[in-house]
Amino acid sequence: MTVVLLAPVLLQAAASLPSAPPAPPAPPSPAARLSFPVFQGPVAAEERFQIDFRLRSSEGVLAEETVSIGTRTGANWQKSVTEPADDSCRDVQLIQPNRREINVSLTPARSTAPGGRPDTNGIMYVIVRWTRPVRGQCNAVRIVETRGAVQLVPGRAATIEGDGGLVAEFRRR
Repeated sequence: MTVVLLAPVLLQAAASLPSAPPAPPAPPSPAARLSFPVFQGPVAAEERFQIDFRLRSSEGVLAEETVSIGTRTGANWQKSVTEPADDSCRDVQLIQPNRREINVSLTPARSTAPGGRPDTNGIMYVIVRWTRPVRGQCNAVRIVETRGAVQLVPGRAATIEGDGGLVAEFRRR
């Protein structure tokens, strides 16, 4: 009687079979999850009001506008004008157009009064940015930006000043 050992053949066949994919990662433990506090108090309606602003420089009045703003929501105002470059820039290979821009951003200062009512005390954070071409230079712009906090009380003006003679005046109605 002849005995044939099949073990080496079975081992060889098992080695050629694909292996099982790795197990998926374990889900995060409950302690690792983030939680955010939820405000439980009453929230008052947002108070809205109008702000008139006037921007001027040595070139004259740059803008005179009115924006609506709230105790929780700020306002952004922008004016942009792009025109062809001056004729004196004809010989420059890459001519950029003349660009004039004015940006005004008003953001209410935020604190919470008792009862969850937003309370700004009329304080607004203001950013005014004025971009204009440099006279007599091709592809050059001059940028003035001024930032500050102003308290806007109805009927009184608040002013901030920047370089280049920029004056921004704000008045709450």
